[in-house]
Amino acid sequence: EWTNATASADGMTVTIVPEDGTKPITATIGVTTGATSIVVSYETVDHAEVALGAQDGEDYYATFSNKNAVEFVDATVYTVNVIGTALKLNEVTSKQVPANTGVLVKSSTNTVSVKTIETASDITSVNLLKPASEEMTGTYTFYKLAYDDYVAKTGLGFYWGAESGGTFTVKAGTAYLAVPVSNAAGV
Repeated sequence: EWTNATASADGMTVTIVPEDGTKPITATIGVTTGATSIVVSYETVDHAEVALGAQDGEDYYATFSNKNAVEFVDATVYTVNVIGTALKLNEVTSKQVPANTGVLVKSSTNTVSVKTIETASDITSVNLLKPASEEMTGTYTFYKLAYDDYVAKTGLGFYWGAESGGTFTVKAGTAYLAVPVSNAAGV
């Protein structure tokens, strides 16, 4: 019997699919015992560790997006906008990020904690960061968080991910910057 889930088996593997759309759970049976039932115990975790891969001085940075609303525990969260010829970072003081929203994360450590929450209020500041799950379309110039010299790990900023700011592949769980073509030239 399953509560809020369905299950299927193919001999040695049982797959449990929660009805709420969360990740399926797979249990492999190591030994055939002839039993008519098994018990699979599991626990869902409402938090995770996120690695911030880029370092600038003493701080670490990463773009972030998720299919669920989340709250960062020990990091500073920003939206990114373009004002004139400069990027403008706006702090999200609640540290809460709505589902499918791109943000920039900063911390003094290279790993931060994030927990899943039911909902997060919409971010009211203009945010040109888009979640990796959102297709790059429209009249935009596209950028990724990167170093201008990857080998030396210097010059951290937003740079074209493809020639002339065209579309490129974005790693799941991250975000990209989509600047309207009319604003992109001077940034």
